[in-house]
Amino acid sequence: MHLDLTDDEARALSDCINARLGVLSTEIRRTDRKTYREDVRAERDTLRRVAEALAAEMAARRPLGTAG
Repeated sequence: MHLDLTDDEARALSDCINARLGVLSTEIRRTDRKTYREDVRAERDTLRRVAEALAAEMAARRPLGTAG
């Protein structure tokens, strides 16, 4: 899949993903139900991969010598 985003859209998406990752980590710690915890971990792992890919793409877009 290919998705074209502006820099602002990419930052907004990254912020949303990172916020969701925080919520998922809390859910994993708080739940006693094994199957639910496994489902939440799977979602967290998927979002981590997406966040990593998005961060790499955003870094590649930055002009040399700039920080993000």
